[in-house]
Amino acid sequence: MNRKSQVDSGILSVIILLILSFALIVFFAMWVYAFDIVTDTLLAVPSTETINLTDAAERTFVHVNIGLGGLRMLAFVLILGQVILILGINISKSSNPILFSAYVLVNIVGVVLAVIISNSYETLLANNVIGSALGSFRAGSFIMLNLPVFATVIGFLGVIFLLINISRDRGLEGSGGL
Repeated sequence: MNRKSQVDSGILSVIILLILSFALIVFFAMWVYAFDIVTDTLLAVPSTETINLTDAAERTFVHVNIGLGGLRMLAFVLILGQVILILGINISKSSNPILFSAYVLVNIVGVVLAVIISNSYETLLANNVIGSALGSFRAGSFIMLNLPVFATVIGFLGVIFLLINISRDRGLEGSGGL
């Protein structure tokens, strides 16, 4: 396939990262919160002679709640993996110089969107209902509260890698390369 005919698929990667990070952390926090409520409710059910829901809840749901603690690390690892993927794609892909201005514009929109998402996350973090579950995602909360900074750094590094690849591709074209 000709390099010039490849579609630049990574142009919206920063915006996808922002939306995915927010959705991922909020979804996992709602999951942890819901299981906490279900477990507490089942543990509070009075036992009868024939049915002992408390014992069954202690043997099953309590262990599930302990296992759900891994979602905190999973959210951070997925976000970090996507950041590494974005930078890796920007390092390895060749791009049309015309798309450079579009990439910069999309990154500026991404930073503005990051401010909105970060403020929304901070509002959810202050909420009495789900705020405690979101607060338990320490690494994810750090990323979300500093999302405009992360979006700026990732976008800036992406632009640098894109410029390096544009100049490298021009050098290859001039020397009879690919």
